[in-house]
Amino acid sequence: MFSELEKQITPLVEGWKKEDVLTEVILKSGFALDCDIVRQEAFAKNEVYRIEDSAGANRKEIVLFVCLDEKIDVDMIARLFLNDKEKFICLDSAIDDTSYARLADKDKIETL
Repeated sequence: MFSELEKQITPLVEGWKKEDVLTEVILKSGFALDCDIVRQEAFAKNEVYRIEDSAGANRKEIVLFVCLDEKIDVDMIARLFLNDKEKFICLDSAIDDTSYARLADKDKIETL
């Protein structure tokens, strides 16, 4: 019963790979495949990527910060200062309610 419930909670298939999900997030968010993807070393406890469109006429104004780790460090969220053109994307199961509320209050988070 719990395994059936878990399937309903996460949209990810068993055996998913971070790089595959990251590519899907990039495409579904409207970014080109040649966008800039930079690992943010400032967040040592989590693997966070900054996604930004390359310069060009169709450049998206928004910047994404994506973390597909199974657990988000609370300190990482506290150090994540997002402006109006930035959004954080993570696994729904990886973030606690307080951290989610902090980012959702300003419409700065999307979860998978």
